[in-house]
Amino acid sequence: MKKIHLWHVPKDIDLIAICLLVAVFIISPVLAEGNVNTYVSVLTPDQYITSQPSAKGSEQINSIKESASALSVDYSLYVGQYLPMRAWQTTGGPPIPGVTFDFQRSDDGISWCTIQSAVSGPDGYAYLTNYAESCPGIVYYRVVGSSSLIVEWLQTDPPATCVPIPKCVQPIGKTFSITNSMYENQAPTLNSERTIAAVKSRLGSAGWGDPVFSASGPTVTRGFFGGDSQVPSRSINDATLHYHTGHGSFLGDGTPGNTSLVISKPGETGGNFDGDWFNAQDVQNKWGGKNKWVVLHSCNILKDDKWGDVLGTTHGVFGFATVVDMDPDVPDFFFTNAIEGKPLYNSWRDATRDALRDTPAATHYNPDGTLDYTHDTVDVIAAVYFKTPTQKRLDHFPDMGDIAPEGGPDDKAVRYAWNCHTNEDVIL
Repeated sequence: MKKIHLWHVPKDIDLIAICLLVAVFIISPVLAEGNVNTYVSVLTPDQYITSQPSAKGSEQINSIKESASALSVDYSLYVGQYLPMRAWQTTGGPPIPGVTFDFQRSDDGISWCTIQSAVSGPDGYAYLTNYAESCPGIVYYRVVGSSSLIVEWLQTDPPATCVPIPKCVQPIGKTFSITNSMYENQAPTLNSERTIAAVKSRLGSAGWGDPVFSASGPTVTRGFFGGDSQVPSRSINDATLHYHTGHGSFLGDGTPGNTSLVISKPGETGGNFDGDWFNAQDVQNKWGGKNKWVVLHSCNILKDDKWGDVLGTTHGVFGFATVVDMDPDVPDFFFTNAIEGKPLYNSWRDATRDALRDTPAATHYNPDGTLDYTHDTVDVIAAVYFKTPTQKRLDHFPDMGDIAPEGGPDDKAVRYAWNCHTNEDVIL
């Protein structure tokens, strides 16, 4: 079912005025080279490459033809069925790659909020992905710079359970939080304190204010990371950026290949940590909310490829795949790069290279449990997971550049790793 409504014309407008209005309205999209125009269309299943609509209602979808944004068109879909929209921008030639589009939604056609942002790909098109309504009714959609589409969502048969609509995308704030479980003999290590001080100093001086929370020592629990039901009043999902300092280990639960984040360490013998820990499976898909990026300044953690699975709507997790020193230059260089406008991937890569280029990674322990830096050392390997390749390419600090849209539930995080001494890519 498709209804096309161009406009409503009052009866007292004469025929000449109507003809002028028609000419302006229809011809306006066809502008001279150099004028920037934004278009939006709804696609048929064979055109839409990101997600296919459900079989229910396929006849309605198949009858929809692509239309430029100059027309106000009503589309009818079934509740729970994806709205297959795409947007593009042109100056009279082909669609332009690399343009950021905000897809917006409104209940009344007056008050709008952004539900998803997307960047046009090499073909110049950007897509609204995996977005459907859960309740029947009339809803308005648009891409900033284009006119709106009116979408009528029909009830499924049998009736679907009606749940609240997805929330609008909230502005990404300059907020951060800290956890420090790098303790020795019931006290924080000197280097961990210096590292945390560097985090607070660099972000504070850039207008990020005080941390949303800063927990250390025995107050750091699994709950801060979503690792158990005892979630504190604030967790890593309550701040845009979280920075953690602490031990990482392969010993944790004893499962081969698993790396564990050590969050308490009352004692050690020969490198065997007698404490509490959790691994990636404990927090799978639990990092999101307000959070966009997590730094795990810990040994070994990102050597385990399952840490990419912790990303819900969080974009990226930064860390290491070898032993690494607690060097305050790492956050200092990282945040300096990001505050100067570098993408976060480049900021982390450059920071770890510059801070750790000449710092070896130990592979053995001394009899007293300390790391042996005199035998069989290797170069430090740094790494990062991003939920999507677009996030790796585009993500910047807020107000410093683009931030890519959220990844979807079917996106598999991608790991990137490099040798901090040679800066060469590493396959783990």
